[in-house]
Amino acid sequence: MRPAPVRDDLIRVAYESAKDRFDAEYELFADMVSDWDAEPVHVRGQLVGAVLIRHNEIHACITPAGFRRWLTKPLLKRTLGRVLHDYGCAITKVAEDNPTGRAFVERMGFKPVRTDRL
Repeated sequence: MRPAPVRDDLIRVAYESAKDRFDAEYELFADMVSDWDAEPVHVRGQLVGAVLIRHNEIHACITPAGFRRWLTKPLLKRTLGRVLHDYGCAITKVAEDNPTGRAFVERMGFKPVRTDRL
C-alpha cells in the first residue's frame, strides 16, 4: 500500500499540470486553492496529478505522465461521483485554447454554458 501524498505534493503536481496555461507562480496558485479538496491521481504507483474539488466545481489536473491512463472508476466515484451525490450537478472550466481539455469534459458529459475571455 502506497503512503498517502501530503497536500503540498498534490497542489504542486496540480500546478505543474497547468502552469503553462496559468499565469501565476506556485505560491499564488497554492493560495488560490487553499480551500479546495485535493484527491491524488496515481498511475502505476506514480503521482501524476490531482483532482481539485470545491463545492460542486471540479478540475482534473493531470501531468503528461498520466495522459490517457489516469481515469479509473474508483477515482470517478471518489471525485465526480461525490460531487454529483452531494450537489446534484458538477461544473468545471476549460480554457478556450485547450481543445484537448474541452473534448475531455464534453466526453464526460459537461455542457458548455458560458464562454469567458480572459
